[in-house]
Amino acid sequence: MLGETGQRATKGQNRVTKFSVAITVFGALLHIAPSPLSAGDANYGQFDDSATTSGPDQQDCEQQDRAYVALLACSRLLKAPDLDAKKRVHIYALRGRASLVLFDFGEAIQDFTEVLKSDPDNLTILAGRAEALSQHGSHGNAANDWAHIVSLKPGDVAAQLQLGISHYKAGAFDQAAAAYEGAVKLDEKNPEAYIGLAKAYEKLNQREKADASLVSALKINPANSSALFVQGEIAEARGNNKQAIESYSLSLKANGMQIKPRQALQRLGVETPP
Repeated sequence: MLGETGQRATKGQNRVTKFSVAITVFGALLHIAPSPLSAGDANYGQFDDSATTSGPDQQDCEQQDRAYVALLACSRLLKAPDLDAKKRVHIYALRGRASLVLFDFGEAIQDFTEVLKSDPDNLTILAGRAEALSQHGSHGNAANDWAHIVSLKPGDVAAQLQLGISHYKAGAFDQAAAAYEGAVKLDEKNPEAYIGLAKAYEKLNQREKADASLVSALKINPANSSALFVQGEIAEARGNNKQAIESYSLSLKANGMQIKPRQALQRLGVETPP
């Protein structure tokens, strides 16, 4: 019978075979450069074989091709009694990455939290935990991590957007609007900021501001399928089905691969081309 760690690995093995998702979220998310803890000096991350007898486990823990292998190897390394604190933190980070790509978000949160105990300003780990928290449904806590990232990198537009998304999903629409407004101040040509702002304003019953935000997004790109879809959603919620159908149709025309506008049109009784 598989142990707890083996069950975690088997569950993930059936779903993911590559670290591509984790690389996107864990390393490249926001294009944040690694903090000193994650890649600070020439020796960091290079294990000393003499520190433990599990040399192959070190390699398996570090590799980025098989997440379930990394998870098992990292877990074995963490049991080594002679593992120094610095290496232990690094292995927690690697195991957290493996758990993230295996969609074991609860375990990823725990491991990333262990890293943050000794390096609370590690941008990469904060972003990884925020993603895991969001996927786990803890949007308020994810917003806290994004807010911390924003405080460390106040000029990062992507972090501002993620902060807005987390607040919106948590139902904190006023805070979401504030985050999106911050993103607009940093980049007045960012359509995602205006789209998020429109959604937040609509939830706050500030319809004129919501409409103006969508106008701004569509001014940047009149064929922005996401802006057109949100325009349709807002119109439908207001009971303006004629406008909703028009916006959904334009969204589908802008990107025929989308499913949501097609489903929305069908819901409103409009046949869509195959």
